[in-house]
Amino acid sequence: MPFSDIIVRTLDILFPSACVACGIHLSRGMLMCGACEAGVPRSRTFFCSVCLARLPDGKLYCHPSGFLLCAATDYREDAVRELILALKFKSARAAAEPLARMLAACLRELGATSPDAVMIPIPLSRERERKRGFNQAELIAQLVKRELGTALAPHVLRRTRNTKPQSDIRNHRERTENVRDAFSLVDAEAVHGRMIILIDDVRTSGATLAEAVEALRSAHPKRIIGAVVARA
Repeated sequence: MPFSDIIVRTLDILFPSACVACGIHLSRGMLMCGACEAGVPRSRTFFCSVCLARLPDGKLYCHPSGFLLCAATDYREDAVRELILALKFKSARAAAEPLARMLAACLRELGATSPDAVMIPIPLSRERERKRGFNQAELIAQLVKRELGTALAPHVLRRTRNTKPQSDIRNHRERTENVRDAFSLVDAEAVHGRMIILIDDVRTSGATLAEAVEALRSAHPKRIIGAVVARA
């Protein structure tokens, strides 16, 4: 047996991983078993980006906002919430794998896989990305690209200033003010006339997605979809 395999097996024994949902032991680096991932309730419709009403086929908007919301599942699902918290606050990159598969499946189900589609992850400030070590939205987008083959343009949108984490702010008005003018469009030509899929982990108040969409309007995209793993 190769020495590298011995090391991996030894680590699996000494530091076993466990499924965040059922607790079953998993191979090192895995955080959710296949059965529990398959059991997570999934969304099969778009949502209004303002009021979160389900939008049936053929109905484009409920409240005019300029974009539709694709939310793969609900943040109230314990296992989903644990994965997102592990990814964002414990630097558990492996948590992005099941989250990305859920989002990719939702985008596929809703037909948001047009050849001219391009994914843009919500950018972090340089300070926060340096502290975390990665941008969780970009990591999820990279894995969705692997699943769907959709183009990825991570540098089209830029965060212009460091903002407080939205999770630290409870008031909706303060959340909106916190991200006001926080994004700028760097390369409009790269997304002009294309379907934009804006990627993030969680939609809470919707303020971050709405502000990013506002910055993207000048590129005159064909359509904008806000795609998140979970809606809160």
